[in-house]
Amino acid sequence: MNWRGMAVDGLYATGVVALMSVIVGVIESVNHVSNISNLYVIGVAILASRRGPYPAVFASVLAFLAYDWLFVPPVHEFTAADPSEYVAW
Repeated sequence: MNWRGMAVDGLYATGVVALMSVIVGVIESVNHVSNISNLYVIGVAILASRRGPYPAVFASVLAFLAYDWLFVPPVHEFTAADPSEYVAW
């Protein structure tokens, strides 16, 4: 695979994670859903079926970091206040 293909795959992965983050944010602003992080799994699975395993792995790491940063209290920190959050994802 060339660098251009890897860059395009990285953009797809980033776009999928960004889209899922917006969807999760909208849903969380209306109602708290306990397993809302599973929406990221759906996005990563669709990406894996279309672009292959490498962009999917990259997207899964990005999704983990995005979910932890944006939605796990304390927000905007890479820590979890509740120990159950360590295994929730």
